[in-house]
Amino acid sequence: SAIGNYRSDFKEIMDFCQKKDLFSFDYEAFDAFMQYQKERMESRQIKQRTYLEKRKAAWILAHYTECGEIDLSRHRYKTCLLGPVYSSILTEYSKKLRTEIAESTTETVINSIRGFLLYLEESSCYSVEDISTAVLKEYIIKKFPKWQGSMDRQRWVLRNFFKFLTEHYGFSLQVELLLSNSAASPKKVLPCWQVDEIKQILSVIDTSTVMGKRDYAIIILASNLGLRSSDIAALQLSDVDWKKETLTLVQSKTNNKISLPLPPVVSNAIADYILNARPKSDCSHIFLKLTRPYEQLHKGVGRNIMLRYLKETSIPKSAWDGKSFHAFRRTVGTGMLAEGVALSTIAQTLGHQHIDS
Repeated sequence: SAIGNYRSDFKEIMDFCQKKDLFSFDYEAFDAFMQYQKERMESRQIKQRTYLEKRKAAWILAHYTECGEIDLSRHRYKTCLLGPVYSSILTEYSKKLRTEIAESTTETVINSIRGFLLYLEESSCYSVEDISTAVLKEYIIKKFPKWQGSMDRQRWVLRNFFKFLTEHYGFSLQVELLLSNSAASPKKVLPCWQVDEIKQILSVIDTSTVMGKRDYAIIILASNLGLRSSDIAALQLSDVDWKKETLTLVQSKTNNKISLPLPPVVSNAIADYILNARPKSDCSHIFLKLTRPYEQLHKGVGRNIMLRYLKETSIPKSAWDGKSFHAFRRTVGTGMLAEGVALSTIAQTLGHQHIDS
């Protein structure tokens, strides 16, 4: 079918949304996705033809999200550009955010604020002085259906932006009441992996193969040290100090440098992969793709690994049940807490910036 031709593009869009914490793929998300693809095209990672194919697929999905209908007709695309006033404000705000939060989070926040500023311009608000509580209220009402499950986070995004406007652009409108968080609801407690479940996952991995040795080492790393998938993918050969038996890295999410002890089970698994399975490559990353060119793994590799091996076990799995690669991280933290380790030490080990993370 015509839709089936875009299956791989839809999967890429889904991965993009997961990485950017986007809960729906609307026109704003479309702009962000195509900006990313444009950068790839300009750096010659993809050809123009591929860019155009991805744009078509992305438009179909964004239009369906916004209008509830599938449109396969030719479409005249237009790039939503901010006027000079808001464009300058967004640039300054972006610079400030990059000194305060992780790059990936900054991109997500900027995409949200860019959408808000475009809405302001559509509502004939072309400067900070034109913003009114009525327009803000209309924006929240319009976006509410797409913010289900992330309302408090979106309110924080707007609150932080208005704080910036107050400090740097003399914004004086009182918006605290409109943007105050809703009453706290009980948080869903996501599960950890049980010891027998981790053993079961490891047992179905064929460690006589290149992929098996690599994936085994990755899961051993995650289940013993609680590292994020993105940080495991970014590990360098130089990060391992074999004599001191330590692993030192800078976390991608927090930009914090941490140094962790390497238990023998972890160092042995890494060594087995490097010595007996890792492809010969000039790439400095520990874990590499299986095919040429042997490059760094994608930072979402953990999800693919879990999909690959969970289906081979008898462990029950359902959507949103928390049984994911990230659950190894919860398992390590919970285990340390059960052993009486101080919260501050747990936070430092896992690389959390705040104890309540």
